[in-house]
Amino acid sequence: MKEKEKLKSKEKAKEKVEKKTEKHDSYFVQFQKWLKRNMTWVYFTIAIVFILFPNTKYSPLPNLGNSIMEKIGFVALTSGVFAGVLKSIQFSGLFKEELTKIISGSDFLKNRKDLPDLWKKISKIIYSEKFPEISSLLEDRILTTYFPKDKNHYNEDVVISMVIHSITDDLIINYTQTLEYYAVLDNEKTESTVQYTQTITDDNGVNEKNELITFEVDDIDIIKLKKEEKEKFEGSIGLSDDENKDNKEPEENGKKSKKESGGADIKDQPVKAEIQKDKKKEYVYSYPIKDKKRSKVLLKFENTYSLKGENFKLLRFNTITRNVDVTVSYPKEIEVSFFNIGLINKFKPIHRDMVNSLSRRHRDDLILPKQGFGLSFNKC
Repeated sequence: MKEKEKLKSKEKAKEKVEKKTEKHDSYFVQFQKWLKRNMTWVYFTIAIVFILFPNTKYSPLPNLGNSIMEKIGFVALTSGVFAGVLKSIQFSGLFKEELTKIISGSDFLKNRKDLPDLWKKISKIIYSEKFPEISSLLEDRILTTYFPKDKNHYNEDVVISMVIHSITDDLIINYTQTLEYYAVLDNEKTESTVQYTQTITDDNGVNEKNELITFEVDDIDIIKLKKEEKEKFEGSIGLSDDENKDNKEPEENGKKSKKESGGADIKDQPVKAEIQKDKKKEYVYSYPIKDKKRSKVLLKFENTYSLKGENFKLLRFNTITRNVDVTVSYPKEIEVSFFNIGLINKFKPIHRDMVNSLSRRHRDDLILPKQGFGLSFNKC
């Protein structure tokens, strides 16, 4: 019993000590809070004492000590006033408001050199907790594919018209396609390149055809312009017809030709380029645009190729695009179906009463790179 009483008394004594400590700690915390709240007046009081005390008869210090003490008082007084002003500004929320404006403002962000990394950090906070394993892949895909930094324009008000002339029993399709749209430049850029790519199956048994009929930028005939520039270029380096056929590039007076010396060559930016890969033929139409906010582009071409193995045609956009109209006309012995590719908001049917024709419209959303539509074909 005595041992139990001793233990109880020890525990009580320990509790008393802990309570005293907590009480002491609470007093200290309260003093700290009071000091923070009244820091301005503390500075002010100390400053007044340091300024007035050296000038009284009670100061035991020599003249030099009094002078130093007085100067310290003036410093404390000015710092106290400054601290008070800062405190009042802080409580008024002015600092927070102005800093928020600066940090989130477009001018501040434009001057940053790490915007892609900053974007990744922000996006990581948004979804890394949900998908930590794939967050980096997701960030790279969005930044490189759907928000491409290398694109200086987007397309809008796109009108695509396709007239199918025939599909043979051997599934050889012949059609004419017209593509008209506006390329809108980035506000901070002065030039870009408009480009359209076609891919068709390379069948050795088919006399394939890919004829560019029209290519205009702002009503300028690019095909004619390129032809004239090519003829002018060839004439400027002294090529005769025979020399041109042999692909010769002679020197004039010991000087290299323009192409060899690094001069501008019309061939460096072809209207049409043909690329062969994976049993496919890829035709690329391109032309630079510059010094204009909005450029009108018109393309028209006729194609003939085989549909064997893939009785469909895909049209995927390689640039951010908005506002698209599609019209397809076809003979009565052909069936054409329309399908969307990767779109959140799909194309909507329009002009449903038209015979041997289909029309679709896309509005109130964007079509991102790699998205678009497709057409499938069947003989009735």
